[in-house]
Amino acid sequence: MKRSLLLLLGITALLSANAQYSNSHLLHNNYSIKVNELEKIKPLNPFANQTTTIQRNIIWSEDFSNGIPNNWTFGGYYTNSSSVQIPFPDMTQNPPIYGWEYRGPNTQPDVTTGTRGAYGGNALIISPTATNGFIIFDSDYLDNAGTQGAFGLGPAPTPHVGTLTTDTIDCSNYPNLQLQLNSFQRSFFGQAFVSFSTDAGTTWPDTVELHMLDVNAATDEDNVEKILISDFIGGSSTAMIQFIFEGATAGNANGTGYYHWQIDDIEISEIPPYDLLIYSNDCYFDNNDVVNATLGIEIRDYCGQVPLNQIDSINFGFYAMNWGAMSQNLETSINISNASGSSLYSNTESYGLLNPGDSMSLYHYNKFLPSAVGEHIIEYEVTGDSVDATPFDNILEKGFIVTDTVFNPYYPNSNQTDVIGTGHFTGGDDGFKMANLISLLEADEITSVRIGLNRSQTDYYNTVPGGMIQISIFDTLGFYSAGVENPIIFSDFYFITEDDTANFEAIIPIPTTYLGNPQDRNLAPGSYYVCVEMYNNAGNNDIRIRDDESTLRYPWESAIFVPGEQWYTNGNAFNIAANFGTWVPDNSSSVEEISNSNIVVYPNPTSGKVKVSFSVNELAKASISIKDITGKTLQYINKGNLSTGIYTEQIDLSNYKKGIYFYELSLSNKTSNGKIVLMK
Repeated sequence: MKRSLLLLLGITALLSANAQYSNSHLLHNNYSIKVNELEKIKPLNPFANQTTTIQRNIIWSEDFSNGIPNNWTFGGYYTNSSSVQIPFPDMTQNPPIYGWEYRGPNTQPDVTTGTRGAYGGNALIISPTATNGFIIFDSDYLDNAGTQGAFGLGPAPTPHVGTLTTDTIDCSNYPNLQLQLNSFQRSFFGQAFVSFSTDAGTTWPDTVELHMLDVNAATDEDNVEKILISDFIGGSSTAMIQFIFEGATAGNANGTGYYHWQIDDIEISEIPPYDLLIYSNDCYFDNNDVVNATLGIEIRDYCGQVPLNQIDSINFGFYAMNWGAMSQNLETSINISNASGSSLYSNTESYGLLNPGDSMSLYHYNKFLPSAVGEHIIEYEVTGDSVDATPFDNILEKGFIVTDTVFNPYYPNSNQTDVIGTGHFTGGDDGFKMANLISLLEADEITSVRIGLNRSQTDYYNTVPGGMIQISIFDTLGFYSAGVENPIIFSDFYFITEDDTANFEAIIPIPTTYLGNPQDRNLAPGSYYVCVEMYNNAGNNDIRIRDDESTLRYPWESAIFVPGEQWYTNGNAFNIAANFGTWVPDNSSSVEEISNSNIVVYPNPTSGKVKVSFSVNELAKASISIKDITGKTLQYINKGNLSTGIYTEQIDLSNYKKGIYFYELSLSNKTSNGKIVLMK
């Protein structure tokens, strides 16, 4: 996800303006708080032990220890092969199809099974009482019955919508309320909603969307959602709640709905009188007071690692909310310390009254200018004029590192890291690109690029040695309006090794010559994309790069390119580091590169046959090799000793699969390498 500034999510309806690869989402009456949104790597769920640390007046709850209550009702529909909508529950089937299912200790399937679908994975909700039962809308299984490729052949195919509605809940004596539930979802294009009624289900005026996930994204298994519902059902004697899995909205050419939504441990409780929280925070650089041409403001976005010669004053922003029932005077504080805990900076500023349910987006007037290399740990805190009921959600931490030479949006000590790479998007295989924006205040020389590789027992997140990458640097002139990249610097092609994956990183030098031509590695002040182009050998050697999501950066600070389509703003802060300084190339090899002007490869791309033309200036032993993306030699053509002249060799690739191949021309002790694109 991205941010387009600190967004006020409380009272007003907002439209996300980000051009994500998935659809934008309309947030309507959304008071939802994602409790552990910032805790994917270090899951420190602050609400895990709240039953003992926070005394809440719980007025209604359901943990599904006895199944789905008999007085709850099922609704919605699925679509049969004739495009007819069949209502849930479908009692004509044996057994009946209800849409929502119960997983209990003695049911089949039981609490050890999440989705039964072919694509949704096998993850289970993690909740305090998951072992005594939970509920699931298994969209994946309902469409394909657990068989890959069997789209629309399951018991209740998509497009489908599943609703589950409680009986009436008496809230007449409780005007100030919150809803809390464990909620785990993985989404293709399925959406999760909670609706509220005050008239026993006659009307449903208020609806909240939870999670708002991108394509193929998921919440944490132990995700907890809190929703402020005072204005929805507070004081109602005939309140009802409805849980809606919406899998009918058109997604893309690959379908609608899909995957699953698991729920457990639902409760309604009174909100405390005094309870402030900090929902999000911001951190950006002044950009030397130069107006950013794209954003129209004097700003450089947050980066996790910034060289000292590129640092500037830092601005601090807060998004605070009054979750309590009483108004409070708001005060915000910034405290910065180094890695050893010594204080480097502190600042406190006061604001006006914050009323119940209201939120406030604000920035400190005072700024901080780092003066030395090292890690800087920032603590953001909001306080009021009364003792807070949940002080643990009044503080957020983030950090950045002032370096000698490394410029990287990724913060290595992030507590929320995702993974993006080849195979994550339709068409996102050979030729998939990921790019970070870096903004230089001072001219400097880029000498290498380091990418952070992810390793995992799960194929979807694992980097496999053998994939190939190439680094390119391009400035942003014209890119934002047209999406056209004009690279100014390249690396040579680089194959990911076993050592790279063992070290969780690969370092790719930026040479002073590319294909025999000199290239200037010096970058003038301005904004540049550091781009990694990846080839995974048609899915056999995937490359996965870490993405820091602990601070949502501005749109187009990171971007992906899907082959055959276009650039999209996606991801957040990829672990793609630009290294500045001095790099000495390895001159131990006696192999020299042939001047690129002596070689012509055409047509390229080709549908099968390609010609390699080259000139020989002196007697030389010549050969041509054709290799696949793993480096395996597919053809070797020994031309023998050639005298001075121009030669052309036709090479037939017709029997190979479409994709990327490489040629290597050798003339005695000189070589040249290049890429051939085979299209069919």
